[in-house]
Amino acid sequence: MKSRPTHKEIVLTHLRRNGSITPVEALIVHKIARLAPRIMELRNEGHDIHTMIRTDFSGAKYSHYELQP
Repeated sequence: MKSRPTHKEIVLTHLRRNGSITPVEALIVHKIARLAPRIMELRNEGHDIHTMIRTDFSGAKYSHYELQP
């Protein structure tokens, strides 16, 4: 039986395919509620992921993570 990918693996695949991810994307698309810890795990493995703080139309701030080439 094939094992399911971990949340960390799902996030890395998303970053490689799309270049970036936000907490809302992680939650809606992948059902991953805790994105920041997965990003930290990936950084600890050596992946170069930059964080930008953005503001949405209502003034709420959110993180936008980008995988660097």
